[in-house]
Amino acid sequence: MIPFMIVEDPQFIFLMKTRCPGYCLPLAATVARDIKHIFIKMCQQISKTLKVILTYLFSYPSHHPHLQKVECVLNVATDSWTSPNSHAFVAVAIHYEEGGIPRILLLNIMKCAKAHMGVTLAATLVKIFNNFGISDKV
Repeated sequence: MIPFMIVEDPQFIFLMKTRCPGYCLPLAATVARDIKHIFIKMCQQISKTLKVILTYLFSYPSHHPHLQKVECVLNVATDSWTSPNSHAFVAVAIHYEEGGIPRILLLNIMKCAKAHMGVTLAATLVKIFNNFGISDKV
């Protein structure tokens, strides 16, 4: 909840310089740019991972005899809440197993346009699934 400008705050700089005097703190604009860049790269990586998983599982069901026993390959989990300043948010994650190991991919945390109503949540889910290119698989 602290803005990127914290890296330019004199008290924060003092704290960081106390621990590591030679460290050069980045500007707030640099931190914001880097976080956006990492977010985009991670979204691309998650999208690619999901497409590989879905392509493999739907193309080669004989390799996964357990698929006949379950309804779906990917499980979608959502969590919605309202912030103290009355903004509605929803988090969407995908849960799946890979080689018997449970995996979780956080797809996004989005601000909802309106309150947490079914229609609003559905529209948010569709938008997230479209962004990751998996809407035809969900």
